[in-house]
Amino acid sequence: MPTAYSMKQISLNSIWLWVVLILFISACSTPQPPEFKGIHDIVFSPTSNNMVKVQAQARLFNPNKNKLVLNSVDLQMHLDQEPVAELVKDYDLPIPPEGEFDIPIELEVPMKMVQDKIFKGALLNFMGGKPIQAQFTGDIKVKASGIPVKVPVNIKKEIDLMNL
Repeated sequence: MPTAYSMKQISLNSIWLWVVLILFISACSTPQPPEFKGIHDIVFSPTSNNMVKVQAQARLFNPNKNKLVLNSVDLQMHLDQEPVAELVKDYDLPIPPEGEFDIPIELEVPMKMVQDKIFKGALLNFMGGKPIQAQFTGDIKVKASGIPVKVPVNIKKEIDLMNL
């Protein structure tokens, strides 16, 4: 037959077990997805194979206290709402906690498409029209504590193709 001392010991052990369990569960919060901040440093440079290399940086912010892992990037580039290039690339890069980070983007666009946009842009600018719009759409996929997370991308930027 259990004594009063052993019953007290069992109930203290139960309390400690519940306290530890509650602390453990509360410490395991659901990771937040990174925030897409924008695309910057867009550079167009002609290559020797009748293509134009487009380089840019996609900036994201990791709000979590733990690092994330960049898995893949799937982006489409549009010039004046016309699709011109796509980037599909797998990664395995660590992302620092609680900070901004840049993902390098590199696409190739046929020179003919860019020349057509320059000509069209020159005519529109001459007649007081709008500048050329570059739009990036797609997804950036990361893993947060082993959980896959998609970060949607949909951003428009005005660009000056006249300075190629």
